Amino acid sequence: MDIITILNTTLCCNLIKGQIPITIDSSKSVEEGCKELVEHKFTSAPVVDKSTGKIVGILDYSPLSNAIDIFAGGIHRVLLEKEDGSLYGILSQSDIVKFLGSIFPIQIPGQQNNSIKWELGEKPIRLAKSEITEVICVDRYATVMDALRIMYNSSISSVAIVENVGSRKLLRGNISISDIKEVIKNNKWRHLWYPVGNFFEEIRKIQEFENNGRDKVPVYIASPETSVIKVIQKLAITKGHRIWIDI
Repeated sequence: MDIITILNTTLCCNLIKGQIPITIDSSKSVEEGCKELVEHKFTSAPVVDKSTGKIVGILDYSPLSNAIDIFAGGIHRVLLEKEDGSLYGILSQSDIVKFLGSIFPIQIPGQQNNSIKWELGEKPIRLAKSEITEVICVDRYATVMDALRIMYNSSISSVAIVENVGSRKLLRGNISISDIKEVIKNNKWRHLWYPVGNFFEEIRKIQEFENNGRDKVPVYIASPETSVIKVIQKLAITKGHRIWIDI
């Protein structure tokens, strides 16, 4: 069996069975909605009319290939709706990665590979995309507001934090929209004017403290020659949202 057949025959709803989605009442204010996101540690949630329970999304029995096509356009989550228009659940890119990671688990030395074929998955990550554009980044001494402006203008949710050392740009971390929840949570709006490198380090310390010393904002790196499958395996195991390709 090949990966295309699997993606075309596996239903989106199969990946999130038993999920109880968090929704926001459409009658609530923007501030109340943001506080609910922070409370649940989410960056987004569907807004639902509680009186009707209606949302707009793709049907829960759509094949995974449909969802992947949507994700390829830069969307991070899709809402799955039942035939009556009510919410079934939320399917994210991470759910797809977890599913693919289960199909292509890390092989134990001497263990035979599974019979599923995926030609692209065997290729180096540098060949997975025909056109590699310049990485959008922010200098570690720029402000958090500068980083947010770059993300907004570039329609991205995360940006690499770099430090110029000679002719090279060294990766020092990354900042994403989800990191701003710490600003909202603690009303520390002045942090938006901190150097983004300092902000990243402070967020790292706060989240390590809240998670018993466990690093919650690690930076994952892979080589350009790492295969697509191995990158997916790393994302699935670490539950990371992105991997930077270091050259």
